Amino acid sequence: RALDWLTSTPTEEPFLLWKHYMDVHGPYEPPEPFRSEFTYRSVSRKAARKLYQRALQEPETMDELDRQLLTDMYDGEIRYTDTMIGQFLDTLSDHGLREETLVVITADHGDLLGEKGQYGHPRRLDDELLQVPLLIADQGTTATNVLSPASTLDVVPTICAALDLDTDGFAGVAWATGDEDRSERVLISETRGEGEFNEQRRYRAIGPEASN
Repeated sequence: RALDWLTSTPTEEPFLLWKHYMDVHGPYEPPEPFRSEFTYRSVSRKAARKLYQRALQEPETMDELDRQLLTDMYDGEIRYTDTMIGQFLDTLSDHGLREETLVVITADHGDLLGEKGQYGHPRRLDDELLQVPLLIADQGTTATNVLSPASTLDVVPTICAALDLDTDGFAGVAWATGDEDRSERVLISETRGEGEFNEQRRYRAIGPEASN
């Protein structure tokens, strides 16, 4: 639908296109040929869903083969999504829009694949769940790998800064060029409890000398 919109909508004026990929999300059901690229045996959609549900509800029953199969299906989802993003970027280039477009790719959480004896994304504050990709691509900037802690709160002010828009009033900070030193920054992550502890809140500080 995004490709249809991009190829049928006049793009002379500035535009914002939000694409929400749900594919790298349980249950892991990558389409072919991506499913067979990683899995060691054929897995039906029904079997994939049952495996994922068992991992969530009865993680103690998952053996090493089960865990590997789930991981393989997860890898297939990643490869499929990567391919779809590539098609979108190619379409931008084909229409002469790539050099004029700021592309931001990020995620709201990671997944556990047997770490801590759990699967999916329970309400925890582990690195596997919090450390997600944040890629910002602008044809006019030099490639830089930023190691300082960043937050999803930074995405909107960063976009505004890149477009020379006002960044005042946002909770996050702008990573306009990628060379800002925020190595001393401390971020706070928060999650709710589960079940009878649903109203409780847990917090984690992330940064230098932060107490986790």
